[in-house]
Amino acid sequence: MSQPQETSLPSASLGLRGERGPILLAIMVSSALAALDSTILATAVPSIVTNLGGFRHFPWLFSIYLLAQAVSVPIWAKLSDLIGRKPVLLTGITLFLAASLLCTGAWSMLALILFRALQGLGAGAILPIANTIAGDIYTVEERAKVQGYLASVWGISSVVGPALGGLFSQFLTWRLIFFINLPLGLFAIYLLLRNYHEKVHRRAHKIDYLGAGLLTTALSLLLLGVLEGGQAWAWDSLPSVVTFTAGAILLATFVWAERRASEPVLPFWIFTRPLILTTSLVSLGIGAVLLGLTAYIPTYLVRTLGVSPLVAGASIASLMLGWPLAASQSGRFYLKIGFRTTVLLGLLLIFGGTALLSIFVQTPSVL
Repeated sequence: MSQPQETSLPSASLGLRGERGPILLAIMVSSALAALDSTILATAVPSIVTNLGGFRHFPWLFSIYLLAQAVSVPIWAKLSDLIGRKPVLLTGITLFLAASLLCTGAWSMLALILFRALQGLGAGAILPIANTIAGDIYTVEERAKVQGYLASVWGISSVVGPALGGLFSQFLTWRLIFFINLPLGLFAIYLLLRNYHEKVHRRAHKIDYLGAGLLTTALSLLLLGVLEGGQAWAWDSLPSVVTFTAGAILLATFVWAERRASEPVLPFWIFTRPLILTTSLVSLGIGAVLLGLTAYIPTYLVRTLGVSPLVAGASIASLMLGWPLAASQSGRFYLKIGFRTTVLLGLLLIFGGTALLSIFVQTPSVL
């Protein structure tokens, strides 16, 4: 993305009561849409499968959402440079709400998966643009102090989301987990329209639609091969070979196209920067651990141990309880001891917790 587009604001007290507080609140509410949605669905999966069927397809509910989100981020980023942050963020929220409304009326697992893809496209605009606006209006030092506010959105969502998903699934209906996005999203739109005013410095950009299309298709085929292999067909069957081969060919074509694009959707120079490469790999590993646990543990507990959706949600909420605690203090930590030491401490805790889970998996228990 280009340099900050927000008009310069005088220094004021940080937080929600400061001069930039209303904008910060708008960012937090916008981010809460995607944050809550990423945690609330997991505990509702058993109820969704009971209602719609298609148990072997439920991983697509998470995978297609994340895929659509990932491949759409560069497109939204370029559009934000062309027309401004505000219209792109409003468009993303609107698309997310429309998809949420469609999810509430899903009549089959396939329909729900398709609507989740639309949600992912909306989320692809919400999270990066919201973070970019924060970067526009706060200096680097201020961001460290405001980090607690922004991270608390994910922390609270990680605790509240699974509990709400279990509550709705057990006592009401799983469809409410998508309907709850509507009032939250409308409130975010109201806050943005009322409080966020930007001065757009338009820049000439070329949007790499070819690269985005090739990357989306290639990753979709590879994801199809991974998720359906051993389920819909054998790993060494013709469909599996064709799927993986086509995905690999398209991925190679994507690399070829990106080397010739004036503004590639994925500039390969980022892989030559050790810091960017390292942090990306760390984020990939952490995301795989957290998403894997939150996606599969509730379903495992409900279908294997026979616990209620509410108890399954509580198990995920307890798993994520450390998130808001650590997030609220992370900014202070890295100002005092540095980014590297803070990250290494976090990794140590993650590896330790994962090791303990792997040890006790032989004797499964909610506790």
